[in-house]
Parts: sequence; C-alpha cells; structure tokens
Amino acid sequence: MPTFSLDDRLAPSDQIVFRELAGESVILDLKSGSYYGLNQVGTRVWAVLVDGGSLRDANHVVASEFDAPAPVIEREVLRFAAELYDQGLCRLV
Repeated sequence: MPTFSLDDRLAPSDQIVFRELAGESVILDLKSGSYYGLNQVGTRVWAVLVDGGSLRDANHVVASEFDAPAPVIEREVLRFAAELYDQGLCRLV
C-alpha cells in the first residue's frame, strides 16, 4: 500500500459503479461484487476525486463543509484514500 500525500490524485477503477442518494452513496465493485456505502463526508471526497481533484482539494472541501479540526480532517481524508485504494476502488493517477 502506498503512503498517500495531499498532492496525490486518485481516479475510480474501471470496474466501479457509483450511485448517490440523498447525500450518501454506494459504490459497487463489479469485479468482486462487493458494495461499499459512503457517508456524506466520503461522498464529498469521492466527488472531488472523480472530478479530477487532488486529495488536497478534497481536504479543502471537507474542511469548508464539515466541522472538525484540520488535523483530523487531513488524517481521515488520507485514511479514506488508502482504504479506497486497498479495496481496489481507485488507482493513483
């Protein structure tokens, strides 16, 4: 597993289907048949990444929309990126 920085960019894997419903979302990995639910924060991070933004961009969006200390937001954005990568839901670009 790579160590991610806020300057990294991730893109969805080719075998992913994404659907957003009322601020939350579901990712279906067609390769494994697994579903993953994302809360509002995860949905916002995913949206930024899909639009070509970096993890830094996602960090700024989350910091501007949700109330949490900056170090916590950064740590969680990087943790979430690693989890997406580990599950094969995204790739480094």
